Amino acid sequence: MSGDFMSIDLKNITANQTDATGANAKLRQSETDLNTEQKQQKAVSDDSVVLSDKAKVVQSLISEISQPPQTDSQRIDALRATIASGDYSVTAEKIATKLLDIDLGYRDQSNER
Repeated sequence: MSGDFMSIDLKNITANQTDATGANAKLRQSETDLNTEQKQQKAVSDDSVVLSDKAKVVQSLISEISQPPQTDSQRIDALRATIASGDYSVTAEKIATKLLDIDLGYRDQSNER
């Protein structure tokens, strides 16, 4: 028995252990990358936007002006018929009064600001 020794290749053992260690390191890195990616995705889904009061007013005004104006179609049709028949008459006094009302209305609104 003294001459029967079993030989062990230490180079292969070290290489295999190194390969296993490298594989473990790659596995740990992959897990770390995956965890980082999941955290980033969660952070993106948790993001939110808060609008200031001024931004809310602007958004409301944009919504309001994008709607078509309200009209009284019956009154418009009646005026068209009156004009078409030639029965519509307006005096210079009526026109001046309406222009002043509009002007004063704008002035009152600008003084309120």
